[in-house]
Amino acid sequence: MTTLRILLVDDHPNIRTFLASRISRETDMDVVCQASIETELAKCLRHASPHVVLIDPYIKGELSFAMVESIIKRAPDVVIVVLTSVADTWQRMEMERMGVYAVLNKEIASHLLVEKLREAGSAFFPTLFPLEAKPIPISNPKILPAS
Repeated sequence: MTTLRILLVDDHPNIRTFLASRISRETDMDVVCQASIETELAKCLRHASPHVVLIDPYIKGELSFAMVESIIKRAPDVVIVVLTSVADTWQRMEMERMGVYAVLNKEIASHLLVEKLREAGSAFFPTLFPLEAKPIPISNPKILPAS
């Protein structure tokens, strides 16, 4: 089985450690590199061949669209998922316009983050990472659609 190769980018080492620990519990995912600044990011993109970059583009409190642009330029086939505690509507729209797959809040439950990473891998590499079909839950089992 192919594992989803993930590159973590965040300027807070504790966040990277937590994310790496959480992702390592998944048998189909592997954190292949970690970076805190753009020079480390470039090295990781060159040597680790990630499928997905999970990035907080806020470095020292300032949004760095340049880091996102750098990923797109250096590795156009890589899927970008932004995980941040700060992003207003305009910033989210701009990142999505740039090609970011998803912009997520750092308060997201870890199991939902893992699902979103898996979904991102499947969206861009469907033959490598097919998603299993999940049944659609019925909110009220007494109310069924008419046949």
